[in-house]
Amino acid sequence: MYNAHTLATAALLASDLLVLHDPASDFSNKDGKFFALPGLSWTNIKWALDLSMNLRGIGWNFEAKHLWTSMGKNESRLRFTLRQLLGMAGCLLVMDLAQTLYRNRSACYTGGSVYQDGMAWQVVYNLAEWINMGGAMLLMHALAAAVTVPLFIYKQEDWPDMFGRIRDGYTVRKFWGRTWHQLHRHFLTAHAKFFAQDVLGLTRGKKLTTYVELLIVFFISGIVHASGAYAFLRTWSGAFDSILFFTLQAVCIACEDHVIIIGKRLGLKDTMWTRLIGYAWVVTWITLSNPIRAESLVHGGLWDQSDQPQLGLVQGVIEKSGVVTFPQRRILHAE
Repeated sequence: MYNAHTLATAALLASDLLVLHDPASDFSNKDGKFFALPGLSWTNIKWALDLSMNLRGIGWNFEAKHLWTSMGKNESRLRFTLRQLLGMAGCLLVMDLAQTLYRNRSACYTGGSVYQDGMAWQVVYNLAEWINMGGAMLLMHALAAAVTVPLFIYKQEDWPDMFGRIRDGYTVRKFWGRTWHQLHRHFLTAHAKFFAQDVLGLTRGKKLTTYVELLIVFFISGIVHASGAYAFLRTWSGAFDSILFFTLQAVCIACEDHVIIIGKRLGLKDTMWTRLIGYAWVVTWITLSNPIRAESLVHGGLWDQSDQPQLGLVQGVIEKSGVVTFPQRRILHAE
């Protein structure tokens, strides 16, 4: 599943860097130096590797907007590395917490359903999935930072946080554009602009063009995730679910924008109360829309932990405490 997702990402990245752009003239680093250097050199090799692996464009002229860092001012390499190691430990614990749920709820077994235990558990299952996904990405990010910074391959400022602040995600647009990771942002927007402006001939900067580009961004993102879904499920219906989920995010954002415009015309201001409503709205939307993508994957066994290595620390602590006794696991088989 993840290999298919990686291949789709690599194909779009190659198209972005080699077809839609000319690396020699379009990309410059934070020092204003362009990629174009004569001959084969270590600098060229390093820049090529950085361009192909640095998906958020950190330190380049296409750096993703709204990246956030929790790094303190003038933080030493040692302190930075220790903070990454602590973050890795935290990731392992929260992932184990999510996987403890997977191991002990029949809805998460092969043949289970996100919907089978009611709305309250649906919220919990969605939260567990996103914690598990986010934790895995944070873990790899922290590991890479903890290795490359002490070895002086990168500086501390080259590693902004993988995710933005949760408090910024009070609209669906801001959740996807600021709080969630921005790893795919550049190559998705590059292809969206190409199709909207060069293929469809839409005028740059117009509202229609902006929303068409938004739709294309999420549609292509859906295709990327659908490749993984198809590799896992071997069904086109499961792959289509991913495309539908991501396309609906664009539709939701477009509707949300217009609701916000109407609210401003009615005199509503950006306050703590409107943001609280926004947080509730985002949680509600993700809770309702995520099963469109996740249901077929859950039924096919994506959350089933029976054959995967597990830390088991959280479950062990909970069981030892006697607060919760987990039932004997019962395997459900997909139809």
